[in-house]
Amino acid sequence: MPEVIYPTSCRLRGPFLLSSEILTNLDRIVAEQKPILIGLREKRINEYIAERVLEAKQEGMADPELESRKKYWTDYAQQTVAEFSCELTVQFSDDTRLEADSFAEALAHSEFSSVPAEGFDLSLKCGSIELHLEAESNFETDMSLKVTPSNAEGAKKLFADVRRWMRTVQAPLWQQWWCYLGHARYFVWGPAMMMIIIALSVALGGTDDNYYKKQARELLQQGVTQNNQSKAIEILLALESKASAPTAHRLGHWYWFFFIGIFVMGLILSYPPKLVLGLGRGDDKIKYWRAWTKFVFIVVPTFIATNFLWPYLSDLVKKWFG
Repeated sequence: MPEVIYPTSCRLRGPFLLSSEILTNLDRIVAEQKPILIGLREKRINEYIAERVLEAKQEGMADPELESRKKYWTDYAQQTVAEFSCELTVQFSDDTRLEADSFAEALAHSEFSSVPAEGFDLSLKCGSIELHLEAESNFETDMSLKVTPSNAEGAKKLFADVRRWMRTVQAPLWQQWWCYLGHARYFVWGPAMMMIIIALSVALGGTDDNYYKKQARELLQQGVTQNNQSKAIEILLALESKASAPTAHRLGHWYWFFFIGIFVMGLILSYPPKLVLGLGRGDDKIKYWRAWTKFVFIVVPTFIATNFLWPYLSDLVKKWFG
């Protein structure tokens, strides 16, 4: 009979701010799945023994020998069909690793309170079913889940429950893009600094070579009087001595808008949220990161609204009601 096999693997983009409560929720899901998986393992062992017994009876094996072989098949199945096991490995920023059976057990290790965690790897195995859940924050911040085999009884339920947990901890789409574009901060800071230096050199260091000639033409058009006689002498002396014109300062509104905008953009891209685990002082850091994301969520729209939307809207209001 044809069977539709759905994929039991997925990958979600970060950031992930996983508090201790969220991590223990994952422990709870594993604990709920444990008796189900153990039951499926026992079912598979019983089916294996039943198949061997049926084959032996068809071959005419006597009952005393059959009982002996049945004990052998039971021991063999118990050894070959994997028992339930759950292994958790947490990676820290100083390259140390913590191995535990659950996040609740990992939370009890206070010696890592000052070292931030950078990722974890959760492996679960029972019978033929294997689960691999990994979260890391290197060049990319993501979380991947894979349950095999896809067509095994119980694999779909296990995958669905863990994926549902992953969906609940996934950040909003704008934070995902923020985390993803955080690597572009170097492409923002470099050209921005170059353009700012060029703009400053042009604006603050630029001189007008025709400055005194223009003033002389204006004075001739107006006519030399007793009131501007001293000004005329100053212009003549400047032209004769080929004095340098005063520095032209031309820093307008759009320059400062560009400077502040690029600085804020570079600052925000330099500090995107990534992966934080609520181990040790992780819960406190999660509070700081949530406050930072709320600040960015307010500052960026406000900056755009005051510099782009409000001038446009004010012009419309003046046209309509002016």
